[in-house]
Amino acid sequence: MRIPFLWITLGLLLSFASDSAQDGGQKANNLSDYLATHPWDAAKSGPMIVVDPEDTPSKSKEATLKAYNRMTTVVGGLSAIVPTEMVLIDDSLAKPPNLYDGMPEHLKILYLLSTLNPRQLGLATGDGVGLGDLQGEQAQVFKSIVTPGLDWATYRVGQDGTHDKLVEEGSVPEDQLDQIKIKFQSGLVIDLPLQSNPNQYANYEPLWGNGRSPAAKPGEKWTARKGPIQNNNFGADPRKVVPNVAKPSQLNYRSSRFDAQVSLPPQSTIKDVLRAAGAATGTEILSDIRVSGLTVQSFGAKVRAGDLLEAIALCVTGTYRKVDTAFVLTSDLTGMGARALKFAAWEAAISKELFRRQLLWEGQIAKSGAIDKIGFDSNDRFGPDDQIQKSLNTGAPVPFSQLTTPMRDYITQLANGGPSTGLRTDHVSLESEVRYAFVLPNGQPLSPEFQSLGRRTFFAVPKPADVAEEDKAEMYPPNAASKQRLMVRAESPAAVLALADQARTHGFNQIWLETHQKDALLTAIKQGLKVSLVIRPWEAPPAASSPYKDLNLLGDTGTQLAARRAVEPEWLAYERKADYWSSPPPVYDFASPSDWDLPKRWADLASLAHTPGLSGVVVLDTEPPGYEPNKHEGMLQFGFYVPWMAVLHEFGYVEPLRLGFLREHGVDPMDIVSPDIVLGFNISQPFFEDRRLGFFENPPNRSVLLMEDVPFQWYTYRSELNEGAITSFMSKFADVTAPMYVTPRSTTTHVEPSLCLLVMPWTPGQALPRITPTGTFDSHVQIGITMSTFDEESSLSEIGGIGSRLQYPQFAFTFDVSNVKPNRLPKLLDRWFPKVEIH
Repeated sequence: MRIPFLWITLGLLLSFASDSAQDGGQKANNLSDYLATHPWDAAKSGPMIVVDPEDTPSKSKEATLKAYNRMTTVVGGLSAIVPTEMVLIDDSLAKPPNLYDGMPEHLKILYLLSTLNPRQLGLATGDGVGLGDLQGEQAQVFKSIVTPGLDWATYRVGQDGTHDKLVEEGSVPEDQLDQIKIKFQSGLVIDLPLQSNPNQYANYEPLWGNGRSPAAKPGEKWTARKGPIQNNNFGADPRKVVPNVAKPSQLNYRSSRFDAQVSLPPQSTIKDVLRAAGAATGTEILSDIRVSGLTVQSFGAKVRAGDLLEAIALCVTGTYRKVDTAFVLTSDLTGMGARALKFAAWEAAISKELFRRQLLWEGQIAKSGAIDKIGFDSNDRFGPDDQIQKSLNTGAPVPFSQLTTPMRDYITQLANGGPSTGLRTDHVSLESEVRYAFVLPNGQPLSPEFQSLGRRTFFAVPKPADVAEEDKAEMYPPNAASKQRLMVRAESPAAVLALADQARTHGFNQIWLETHQKDALLTAIKQGLKVSLVIRPWEAPPAASSPYKDLNLLGDTGTQLAARRAVEPEWLAYERKADYWSSPPPVYDFASPSDWDLPKRWADLASLAHTPGLSGVVVLDTEPPGYEPNKHEGMLQFGFYVPWMAVLHEFGYVEPLRLGFLREHGVDPMDIVSPDIVLGFNISQPFFEDRRLGFFENPPNRSVLLMEDVPFQWYTYRSELNEGAITSFMSKFADVTAPMYVTPRSTTTHVEPSLCLLVMPWTPGQALPRITPTGTFDSHVQIGITMSTFDEESSLSEIGGIGSRLQYPQFAFTFDVSNVKPNRLPKLLDRWFPKVEIH
């Protein structure tokens, strides 16, 4: 079970408060107190450092460093008091996930229900089914459900109907766990229309005994299970606590460069110590913001720089990562953000498999007829009468007057809950859901679990698998291409001539040509076709060296990301569900804003745009993914573009950009965890905490708060770099006479790629158009040309979707065949576009 962040924080703070008080209200000893009573003699024992002694409390009354989880270690000629343990994260994920181990309880119970025979089902819908009634794998599943134990509590409902007073609590003895039973019953779900929009409904589940609703009457007692512990690791155990030793480092402590002596002030900070070591060695050494401000108490005068740097790393159980020309003190060589993305993708794949199995089990329960045998408990005051039963699960509105008295009382209490409830009560829609409850060994049933097995309508007999679409899409009608555009790529006159011939043969009189060569462009213009120059300002040339090709969080270039997603099931599923007339555009190698050759290439592109005879200039992809703006309130996800896949598509992680941000904000972007990444288990590490990585150390330190705004600072940093660069680039077209078109820029990160495929008219001097996540444009122009990737992989639904629009003059398309190999293009065009006679 995921415990809400607020409760975790409060619990940890309360725990810390109790640990911080001793007899008489005195403050607990900290490491500074220990040092005061155990003074270090530097003249006798040599120099020594200790980090953050004031905020290192004792864990016991033992008068040794062990009480503080600390020990003394020696690094060269320097002693240091360092943590005894460190946390290592194994992100190899080499072991296949164990779905049985990590499966949520309600899914285990759903599976168990799908396996019950008629006799067992009769027990399960009566007094309950137990271990003695099950066999084989059923018994194993049952044991896995009850083995963690079962705690229960009895409450009395207060006069307000929502306040529960604890009356009694207990636990089922370990030797009686096999006597627990599970029972299934239906429960009511009431959908109340909203006053503001009668077509929208608010859902309520009147669980009697639920202290969060007015379902229970004052004075009543109810007994429920206390929250179960849920393991979400699926057999993975990535977080290991091990003895503290030096981690692998990209800074060579033994290098002669680090033989320089560094002065030790009595009191300093990690940031200042690293700056001093850097100045002495001619090396830029930075520190993560989470440890930069930690105090460093020193004893002695001078120490070798390499020894000091290694000791500081041991003091925070960290290491040094190289970022361009500098080094940063951080948790590991692997970035925390990259690691979180990897785990998120791993968990998402498991969730998808669990969902597949859930649908399978729901279908089996429906097909066997078991779902129809799960009725309302006779003690459920919200059980429907015969008249209401006819409207249940049909979606039909039920007048308020036809409801039972408990239902009417419940709805009246909801509606009177406050002036802002905004609920209509003249009619409702009623559904049932499948609930489960535990029965104690003494036969007492507990209140149904808040987590149900789903609404009755979810349990449907599966339909036959969809038959793969056959190749029946017809060729587009004659002259379909005459008003459309064919987008091609060529870098030589010979290639242009062949492409122009194919365009004319299949009825196109307009081509969009992506080229970097003046002679190829001039050749195209002479072919009697309308020619528009296509410019991708952020496309990296094939010969560009790798440091200037932009990278994503996992270190992929655009072409490497394309290869990765080509075999990624999540991306393939997204492509199948994308808009049926405009599939997502391909990714390619993007140039980084730090590319020193970018201004020259942009000048060359602008020069091509001034070529006489052009029918247009088209500027695509001015905002590579990851460079979009973002507001503090958070990111948005749309359609089937799942969060981790969206984060994977963010670029901007080249080392020069990372270093620039690190210098300004104190965090290597590789260590930034996207707010869209939600992990089901803990991969946090001491000193470098982030609430997005899991649970905190006790007590939570200030680093948690320091990281809250950092992701949004990173989005802003990239966005402003792109905004400034592209504004400068577009100013080069101020005197271009040919009509210009641009793809819209996004107003937020992670907009579905297919939303940005419209190419819109643009006049130099005007703001570039922007698109919102809902598909509306921030532009005076509301018309445009839809780009559609057109190749051997194009789906028939996509082809057909375009065809249905070609008959209407208001729809304009550009068929992008720029990635089709020249020898395959004729066959592709022959398949869809009728040839025309050329006179």
